[in-house]
Parts: sequence; structure tokens; C-alpha cells
Amino acid sequence: MVQYKLFCHGLHRTFPVLYFYNLLSLFPYLVLPEKVTCTPENLCKEVFSQHERLEQLLHKEMLSLSQGVLIISKSWSLDLGLQENQEVICDGLLISQDRVPVLYTFVGVDEGSFLNESGCKLKSYSNLTARTLKQKLVKLGGYTGEVGILTKIYCVSPEAILLYDSSLELPYPENYCLKTQTVTDLLKALFIALNSPKSLNLLALSFSMSIISRVCSLFSRLFSFLKIFFSSLF
Repeated sequence: MVQYKLFCHGLHRTFPVLYFYNLLSLFPYLVLPEKVTCTPENLCKEVFSQHERLEQLLHKEMLSLSQGVLIISKSWSLDLGLQENQEVICDGLLISQDRVPVLYTFVGVDEGSFLNESGCKLKSYSNLTARTLKQKLVKLGGYTGEVGILTKIYCVSPEAILLYDSSLELPYPENYCLKTQTVTDLLKALFIALNSPKSLNLLALSFSMSIISRVCSLFSRLFSFLKIFFSSLF
């Protein structure tokens, strides 16, 4: 089963600036979950309940990864201010250590239809979304490292089939793979980019609440440690 990471919901659009900058200062202390987690939980459950093969596919794709986060959206393209594609079931951005980030696009068209005009449109949709996200990570998020995003398009019905993999056409060099520090920097840039006035949407708010949830967990463990530590002194 895909392990879910709990997302808190209900963040108001008037997200306090003080909280925003306080969260940025805590990014160096945040680490990826020990297993690949799929977020936001509610959307994952909704999509998986409608497309059982999608959950099975993701589980298979993530088996080789030790840690990371897969951020699901009904349309990453729409969240970035671009046009959506009606053939797309959902998109997922995978951020994992020692890998180049991957933008997954899951569609309902079969292999035969993909070879026709719809395939060209879906590849254009996926590649444009990845390119726009890279630009926002740099221009809005301030990311200074080498940034690459691979794209994969999967058909999930009637069976899971890989329709397109950009790494077969344009593989990235080794230095584009994320390391411990660059994972942190990329997540921080994504947080800033999604919370910019030009990009603020439900995905941005959900991602912000995910960070808040992880910060709360961090402090909870810290306080527990300090309580045990000081108790041992007296």
C-alpha cells in the first residue's frame, strides 16, 4: 500500500507573513520522510478510489526509492496558470533523493489513441508543465542549483502502460540528481514559488499545511527529547 502523509486543510488565503518567513528558516532542519509519501491525503484517496490501477502503479514505481514525497494534483498545469487537458486524470511531482525530480501525468487514453493527435497534445502538456515549473522554481523560488524535471505519461486504464518517458530522449547528467542539501533547497523553492501572489491556489495552501505539519512533528520530537534529557538531570 502507498503510505500517506497527513495533510492539514483549512489554511486561509491570508497566510501570515510572519509564519511564512519563520517556516523558511526551519527548512534546513526538515528531512524527507523515510518512505515515499503521497500527498495530499484526501485527494490521493479520492483518485485511488476511482482508479485502483493508479495506486498499484505508484506502489510499483516507488518500490526502488528509500524516501521522497509525491505531490498529487488534479492538474499541475492548471495550478501553474496553464491550460488543463481533459484527458488527464491527475499529475504527480516526485521529489526524491539521488534522483532527478519526475512529473508524472496519468491519463485515461489507451495506447492506440496516444499514437494519434491526443498523444502530441499530452506530451506538449507534460513538457510545458515541467518547463514552467522549472522556471518558477528559479525565478520565484530562488533555486540556484541545477534544476531538471523528467516527465512520464502513464495510461492507467484498462491497464497501466508507460506511454512516454522524456529520459529516453533527453537524459539529465548526474549532477542534476538531488542530494540531501539540494532536496531541502528545492522544497524551499517550491514552497516560495507556490505561495507567491502569482501562484497562490489550493495546491499551494495544501503544501504549506504539509510543511506546518512536519514542523509541528519536528518540535514535538524536540520537546520530548528535552523533557527526557532534563528529567535525567534531576
